[in-house]
Amino acid sequence: MGQWKATDVHAIYWAYPRHVGKRAALAAIERALTRLAYGGTKKPVGYLLRRTKQFAASPVGQKGEFTPHPTTWFNNGRYEDDPAEWQKGKATQPNRPMPRWRNTEADHAEDMMRYARNTGQPLDPQDQAIVDKYYNKRGKKR
Repeated sequence: MGQWKATDVHAIYWAYPRHVGKRAALAAIERALTRLAYGGTKKPVGYLLRRTKQFAASPVGQKGEFTPHPTTWFNNGRYEDDPAEWQKGKATQPNRPMPRWRNTEADHAEDMMRYARNTGQPLDPQDQAIVDKYYNKRGKKR
């Protein structure tokens, strides 16, 4: 470890809710501490540890696999984000409309028709009802 005590850097790492990419995360924590120290923060270790614990206790910090990796969080300076954003319990990306390829009913009907054509096997009645509904609604030919 550089100018920072290994125990301090590890304490910050273990305060973060995800423990992946440890070596890269420890280096990112050291860089974050250095940025804070050069930025004028009086006690960067205490500040970063406090902000990390605050994030870990927030709904966004409890999102499991959707919580950013620690390297990403520290490298991007996310510890300087507004803590109110962490309380919203939402993912950090804005909601977007579902892309066309997520239209499951249409895709399912298309896939079933393709399967029936390729295998020569008839669809069971439930699948046939979905296909009929889709094709009748869209005015498509089979």
